[in-house]
Amino acid sequence: MSVYNNEDYLIESIESILNQTYKNFEFIITNDCSNDNSLNIIKSYAEIDERIILIDNPQNFGLTKSLNNMIRKATGDLIARMDGDDIAFPNRFADQITVFKECEKVDFVFSDTILIDYKGNEICQSWRPEGIKDIIKVMNYVNYIPHPTVMVKKKIFDDVSYYNDKYKTGQDHELWTKFIKSKVEFYYLKKPLLFYRINPKSVRVNSGENKYFKLANICIFNKSKVKALNYFKYLNTKQRVLLLFKMSIPFKFLYYKGLMQKKRRRVAS
Repeated sequence: MSVYNNEDYLIESIESILNQTYKNFEFIITNDCSNDNSLNIIKSYAEIDERIILIDNPQNFGLTKSLNNMIRKATGDLIARMDGDDIAFPNRFADQITVFKECEKVDFVFSDTILIDYKGNEICQSWRPEGIKDIIKVMNYVNYIPHPTVMVKKKIFDDVSYYNDKYKTGQDHELWTKFIKSKVEFYYLKKPLLFYRINPKSVRVNSGENKYFKLANICIFNKSKVKALNYFKYLNTKQRVLLLFKMSIPFKFLYYKGLMQKKRRRVAS
């Protein structure tokens, strides 16, 4: 877990890992030069749980370098990702480790998530193509693998690649494409194992959108049209009309239209 100014959510995030039903792990946490109370929160837990290994960066190195540093320091055979504002289900580690035990050829396990807002309220369950082959097929254009649900054999990083330091964001997407090309064996565990928090910065008012319109659209594009109606009362007339129009469109059409747009942007770049 790499932490940068996560004080509002960090306690719940750390405790969700410490309270896993599977207990045999080391919990490496990097404080990436936070200027809020994050460091003190991590220290308070490190004092009472010897599984926590604290790395305090002398300057802000960013997520990518911090992740690579922690992976190299890790002594376990498996690496599990976690973010400082998300909440892992208690059975997350146990369920993922079971996959590795039952399927020795598997190198990489990820799961579904439940999307939550900045207050912890449930938005909807995340949607992705049902089969791992379909997820991998579109990986060049869209990443359907939630980074903080991933558990990977450590040797895969040594054998294939670590995160690319040139990427400040999207480092996971870039690495997964390398793993795919190297024939890493992916496994999609079709159940939610994490509450994935939508960053409040991504739902601020922008170009006439209010955060509720953004959240309603998130529901629609995650195949949860009914839950989009939860935000209807907060919208203006224009937003309501747009929302109802999108809800009338078959999901398959929305999915392929979105995929084509991502393909065009990828080709243009």
